[in-house]
Amino acid sequence: MQPVPAFLLGIVLLVVLAACVLVFVRRPMRRILVELCGAEHRADFWQHLFEVGLTLTVLFLAMFFPPGRGDEVGFFDFLGMFRAGLFGLLAALAVLAIAMMTSIGSYERKLRRTAPLPRDQNGAPLA
Repeated sequence: MQPVPAFLLGIVLLVVLAACVLVFVRRPMRRILVELCGAEHRADFWQHLFEVGLTLTVLFLAMFFPPGRGDEVGFFDFLGMFRAGLFGLLAALAVLAIAMMTSIGSYERKLRRTAPLPRDQNGAPLA
């Protein structure tokens, strides 16, 4: 395979992989974001920002390691490119996980501070 078609094929495969990951995390992430953000339009913004960021991270890192420059490109020439693309995918997911854990933790602390104290039948606070 020639280098340019091989490079384009690698990019397409990495973008398809990123799209599959996004489809997999889309619904659970949306539910969490709506709860954390308090409004659907804010959750939409953060979800779209993550989706674009993940895709661009994969593309950016994959472009650093294109397949070999010879006349023919073999399977092992793709490995550097795929390794970089997968690293970008994992890095973007790690950033999402850290951001979600931090946000969920602060959200839970806020709920505990503002939650009313449990009361008995007479309305007196329980200890």
